[in-house]
Amino acid sequence: MGENDKVDLNPSFLGFATAFENALEEQRAEIAKGFEARNKLLNSAHTALFACIASVHSRDGREFPLNKATEKAHRFAIHAATIQGIHLIKAAIATASYAQAASLIRQEIEAVEACRGLRQEKQKEGYTPRVKALRHLGADYGRLSEIAHYSKSKILLDFTDALGSGVDHKLNENLEKRLMGLHIVALLGICLDAAELRPFSNEEMMSPDEHAWLTSVCGILADHGILSPSA
Repeated sequence: MGENDKVDLNPSFLGFATAFENALEEQRAEIAKGFEARNKLLNSAHTALFACIASVHSRDGREFPLNKATEKAHRFAIHAATIQGIHLIKAAIATASYAQAASLIRQEIEAVEACRGLRQEKQKEGYTPRVKALRHLGADYGRLSEIAHYSKSKILLDFTDALGSGVDHKLNENLEKRLMGLHIVALLGICLDAAELRPFSNEEMMSPDEHAWLTSVCGILADHGILSPSA
């Protein structure tokens, strides 16, 4: 098309976008309404863990200036990037946006493994970390990858309404709980790695409160079967 070519655009056509997004937003809001009640213990664990992360980051024992080439700098950056996305993951789970949640939780697991590899001086720059610290979640990690890559039709059809309404959000309570649990496990790994860089004292990584609350978090995860090897 040339500069002088004109195209008649009908402004009312854009109403499709507004109506479509409003309908999806209403569905997300309706599903999210019951999220806290459906997952009381897991939400309590999430809040406690977030408090621990905040507590650890309130004591800044970093050395300045920090060389960007060090493994510590890389780990600090991983912590920051992961923490910045916590609200997105919880929101995706709560609104039955499971494909998006799975992709981000998979990234969280890789964040934990990258930190582990950096601590052990085995993580190569530019390489995808290998799942070792969270190897008991191997089957879950595989499923998360299948969802993230859209490679298994059955999995996608199970938690979307593609053959029904088409794009409506579809609540799957079992998947919701599992994703929330995996998210918390990954955050637990990030919290512990952050505490190793910012210890409470020369003798203890965690403060008494952090230790007590993290013990409670682990108890909730164990009760939900999240800490057991996935099948």
